[in-house]
Amino acid sequence: MKMALIDGLPIVSINVRYRQKTLHLDHVLLDTGCAVSVFDTDRFVDAGMMSDTDLKKGRAVKMYGIGGQSELCCQQVLDGLNINGYCFNQFISQFGDIFGSYGFDAILGIDFLARGGVLLDFQNLVVNKASTLI
Repeated sequence: MKMALIDGLPIVSINVRYRQKTLHLDHVLLDTGCAVSVFDTDRFVDAGMMSDTDLKKGRAVKMYGIGGQSELCCQQVLDGLNINGYCFNQFISQFGDIFGSYGFDAILGIDFLARGGVLLDFQNLVVNKASTLI
């Protein structure tokens, strides 16, 4: 997967497959300082991958951002989540208004990067898979 440095931040485009639907996201931040990956709620709802009822089943948690600001998010455990060929079961994710607040469709955190065995190559601006077994 190709990576671009935009304002000094590593940005990628991804395809997310969940519940037999695929969603393309262009503005995704790779963030080694983020413990749990966060997806923009509206993107998932608009694609029919998540409903308001699904979100109500989640757990309300606070997401802390730059400067210690916090925002309320919905935390869910997703089964069968596929991100660019990385397949996950029991993947804890958060959903919130990150596009409106930060301009990102998603933030892939250390949970995705470590569990997926992701290798970030900043010299060649690519993201590689260490293994397809997750």
